[in-house]
Amino acid sequence: MRSKPIEQILLEARELAADGAVELNLIGQDTTSYGTDIGDANGLSGLLRTLDKELTDVRWLRLMYAYPSCFTDEMIRTIADCDRVVPYIDMPSSTSTMRSSCECAAG
Repeated sequence: MRSKPIEQILLEARELAADGAVELNLIGQDTTSYGTDIGDANGLSGLLRTLDKELTDVRWLRLMYAYPSCFTDEMIRTIADCDRVVPYIDMPSSTSTMRSSCECAAG
C-alpha cells in the first residue's frame, strides 16, 4: 500500500469540489491502513476529520474497502462525529468466510 500525503489528497479534493463534485469516494485496497506507510499517526480517522472540516463544499465523503481487522472504535467515533462522512461502511468478505460463518451458526 502507498498512501498519498494528506496535503495532496486535500489539493485533489478541492479541485474536484471546485469542478462541482458533491460526493468524494475514498478508495484503496485497504483504506483502514491509510497513513501507516508514511508515518501518519492519525491515520484514516485523521484524514476523514480533516476532509470533513476543510471541504465545506462537499456534501458527502464515502469510505470504501474498510477491512474489519483494522476497523477501530476510533473509526466508528469519527464516522459518527463527522457530518460529511456517510455512515456507510463497505467491508469486503470472501465466500469462504461467509460459508464458514454460516456453517458455524448452523452448528
